[in-house]
Amino acid sequence: MRPLLLAWSNLLHTRMRTAAATAGITFVVLLIFVQFGLLAAIVQAAVLVYDQLDFEIMLVSPHYVFLNHTGTFPRHRLHQAATQPGVARATPLYLALPMWQNAHTRLRYRLRMLGFHPEDAVFLLPEPAAQQAVLRAPDTVLIDSRSRPECGPLAVGSVTEVERRTVTIGGHYTLGLDLRAIGSIMVSAQNFARILPGHDLANVHLGLVKVASGVDPDLMAQHLRQALPPDVLPLTRAALAHVEQRYWVEATSTGIIFGTGSLLAFLVGAVVIYQVLATDIANHLVEYATLKALGYRNTFLSAVVLSQALCLAVMGFPPALGLAFGVYAVIRHTAYFPIHMTLARLVTVLALTVLMCALSALVAVRKVHRADPAELW
Repeated sequence: MRPLLLAWSNLLHTRMRTAAATAGITFVVLLIFVQFGLLAAIVQAAVLVYDQLDFEIMLVSPHYVFLNHTGTFPRHRLHQAATQPGVARATPLYLALPMWQNAHTRLRYRLRMLGFHPEDAVFLLPEPAAQQAVLRAPDTVLIDSRSRPECGPLAVGSVTEVERRTVTIGGHYTLGLDLRAIGSIMVSAQNFARILPGHDLANVHLGLVKVASGVDPDLMAQHLRQALPPDVLPLTRAALAHVEQRYWVEATSTGIIFGTGSLLAFLVGAVVIYQVLATDIANHLVEYATLKALGYRNTFLSAVVLSQALCLAVMGFPPALGLAFGVYAVIRHTAYFPIHMTLARLVTVLALTVLMCALSALVAVRKVHRADPAELW
């Protein structure tokens, strides 16, 4: 008699209990998928803007915390960096979170404003370069076409206010939402200063450095750290992404919430499966004792319980995966959050599901080991 065959017969014998257990596992696995997906989306959203900027090294203030708290440094540090051998160019980028007014409701929301000189090749996106003339027009902005509906009308020619200054939407680009703003706009450096008259363009938030062909960005970053004063910090793209993602995962409650949620989902699932197996073992304790009396060893009985747990995992995972695709789609379309299923996450959650069931089986199987054939008489 094979352990898998006996385990499957046990599951079929109590179909209602098996269906309830499968539903419980499906819910737990779905919860793990959602927690992992949201955590990965947060990490992705943290570098969303940086992924569309054209640089190998970013100059930031030593007080840089994350994208919304960059600090500033003197613009002439960019000129100093541009004169270093191996540097192709160094261009400024200005950042702010001004209040945007919905032209219909008159309600105001925080948007990210990206200011730059239109002639500078700051973005990898094609739209800014194609709309340089639009950007140069006074009090004109480009708005992200993926901005949330709360922003109001996004049509070209729409008039609204940013920081109570009247502006006109002159065009669109496609970037996506991050974690602190419901949309974003691009403006020329001159319009940035018009909208925020208290900001001096001599103070830069970010400095994008392009290195010459064949130059190692890591070595150039080390060189710039020695060549430039300590009021500016050169970071490679990888180092900058690490700082940004580490902030959201470790320094805020976001990473703790979703990380803890995944752990709790795993533990709840393990408890649910243990209760199912323990109940089944208690109901069939006489049968297990009979098998012992017939000469079957504890290893065989353990294999039966483990096979039963793995069968539950196999039955619960596919519906959870299907539901996860649906939940991801709802989150993308309602919350405008970049959450997508990946093969790595699918394999990881499957492995966790199998591990969760296996651990529960190893705990529950102790009841089988205590089954005494002498109790049959």
